[in-house]
Amino acid sequence: MKRYLRLRHSLLPYLYTMNVATHEEGLPLVQPLYYHYPNQEEAYEAKNQYFFGSELMVAPITENLDPVYHSASVSVWFPDGVWYDFFHDWKYEGKGKLTVFRASQDIPVFARAGAIIPMDAQPQTGVELPEMLDWHLFPGDNRSFLLVEGEGASKVETRLTVNWDERKIRLDLTGDIALLPEKRQHQFFLHTFETAPILVDNQSQEIAMGELRSRPIAKEDRMFELLKSANLAYDRKNELFVACSTAKDLKQLMKIITPLEEGLRQRLFEVIYSSEENEDL
Repeated sequence: MKRYLRLRHSLLPYLYTMNVATHEEGLPLVQPLYYHYPNQEEAYEAKNQYFFGSELMVAPITENLDPVYHSASVSVWFPDGVWYDFFHDWKYEGKGKLTVFRASQDIPVFARAGAIIPMDAQPQTGVELPEMLDWHLFPGDNRSFLLVEGEGASKVETRLTVNWDERKIRLDLTGDIALLPEKRQHQFFLHTFETAPILVDNQSQEIAMGELRSRPIAKEDRMFELLKSANLAYDRKNELFVACSTAKDLKQLMKIITPLEEGLRQRLFEVIYSSEENEDL
């Protein structure tokens, strides 16, 4: 519970900006999928799924934990494009449905490819504007995000433009900049890449990302943790892990998991499906 209360406070810059959009444009923070995909039948069938602002999609799990695997499932419809697990960077290709599994402490939250999500790096319970902003950037199309802070006529806008093709970030500030903390800084997290966070001062500027190397998702580690926590015979878990981790290719891996019981097969399939790595940039 503490983890998600802290997350909520961290998301205040994002939430405030979305609330401004609600006030000025009539766009609700929480939107059903069929708002964006009115011609897709799957969007109406995904009744519990919703967009949370412009950058995130949430698929709440309402089923009980499986006592064998200590996780619960939800069927997720992924719209066309690429989606990333916000907490783990696992990669999901739309367009289609997939059963995803999470432990009791996890919620399926997905960032669309190219998502830009501003967060308070040091969330407090007060109302002061953050001294440090964390920007979470997910690879995809070149996009921009307009962060709004302040109230009424007294406001400041920070536009972040991300150009993945040229590996550049552009920061532009307009409005009543005096409203911001004097020592405001920005930190950029480039998800899915082995790149240290980029830290800059609060001024309009262009920032180079540098060379980007894809971070391995460690499919074998995910399989190991799944099997380790399962209430299955040790010899069977060990035999299955060795077989999966030494499979030469996807075809051989699918041949191994296809005969398994449904719960185990679906869990391993999600690991395999969402462990594709991005290319280096």
